[in-house]
Amino acid sequence: MFTSNEVKSQLVAQKIVFPPAGRPAITALPKADAAGPTSAKLAAQVETVFKGTTLRGMLLNACGFWQMGQIAWCGAIAAFAGAALLLILSPLEVAHLRRAPETAEAFPMVSHAVRVQTA
Repeated sequence: MFTSNEVKSQLVAQKIVFPPAGRPAITALPKADAAGPTSAKLAAQVETVFKGTTLRGMLLNACGFWQMGQIAWCGAIAAFAGAALLLILSPLEVAHLRRAPETAEAFPMVSHAVRVQTA
C-alpha cells in the first residue's frame, strides 16, 4: 500500500507537481472567470467538456459494445451446444437408418435406394 511520501516521490519522479493547498491564486477566481465564458465557442467547449456529456457518451458506447459482446457470447455458447448435439445425434441417425425396416420409414424413397425391377 502506498503511503503519502511514496506517492509524492513517484509524482516528483514523473515531474508531476501540484501547487500547495490554499494558495490564493488557486482559490480566488478572477471575476471574469467566475461569471462564465463570454464567447460562444468557449461556452460550447465548456458545455461539452466540463458537463460530463463526453464522458457519458464514451461510457454509453462502451456499455453498448459490452452488451453486444455478451449477446454474441451467449449465441456462441448456444451454437457450440447445438453443434455438439448434432455431432452426437449424427452417428445415432446412421445406426437407426441401418436397423429400421423400409416400411417403418416416414420417407422410404429418401432413405433407401429405389429398387428398379428389370424384365
